[in-house]
Amino acid sequence: MQNSIALSTRRRTDLASLLRCLWRPDLEQLEDRTAPAAWQPIGPAPLWSHLDHDRIESPFSGRISALAVSPNYDQQNHAALFVGAAGGGIWRSTDFATSDKPSFMPLTDFVSALNGAPVNGAITVGSIAVDPLAPWRIYVGTGEANYTSGSRSGAGILVSENGGNTWSMLSTGPDDAFVGAHISRILVHPGFSNILFASTYRSIGSGEGAIYKSENWGETWERTGLSPNNNRLLVSDLDFTYSTNDHRFTLFAGVIRDCFKTSVELGE
Repeated sequence: MQNSIALSTRRRTDLASLLRCLWRPDLEQLEDRTAPAAWQPIGPAPLWSHLDHDRIESPFSGRISALAVSPNYDQQNHAALFVGAAGGGIWRSTDFATSDKPSFMPLTDFVSALNGAPVNGAITVGSIAVDPLAPWRIYVGTGEANYTSGSRSGAGILVSENGGNTWSMLSTGPDDAFVGAHISRILVHPGFSNILFASTYRSIGSGEGAIYKSENWGETWERTGLSPNNNRLLVSDLDFTYSTNDHRFTLFAGVIRDCFKTSVELGE
């Protein structure tokens, strides 16, 4: 009886070992496929500063607050990467996909006025959006949206109709709601370019924020029903799902100090 139990136990052990051997190659292959690749700095190139604690000159690049890729920024099927800095404006790279050390061109360094009005913080970037149906049309929400006391506010939403070569002030929001605010996200409806969404907040302490919708390419905006309680809605991010079959659009909002919110009606 004891020999029988020992034999049975040994068989179960051998079977378990065999199964582990059979499965191990697949598991190891899966781990190799999903291992993260090494990250490499690609720019914009860091500046040199004496601001470190030891007063020794060291490189830094500041805070990058927004990224967006246009597959056809120049209407000639050339792609471009747009980078928004917390206080350094908008940059563009056209060789980001082909070079180990891409070059970046500053697009707003010399912008002092837009539509005749002073910039007043308009090069402080919180978000960038590319029109999927017209990828040479680029939207920039000003106002760094990193939710800290040091985040600089903006002056409205900028637009470029030529892949970032020139910019104009598209809107300062209803009753200048975007002036002095931080625009954390801009979304362009994938099926209807005239429909845009923007999430904003004014300051962490005030709790003033909202989600806005435009149906005329961003010229005018209205506060949505997802912004109750007198605009007290701090939205950190927006995203969506869209079905081309029935044009069903669902908007998702990540809200600070609150729950995750969704809306289907806003996209109709």
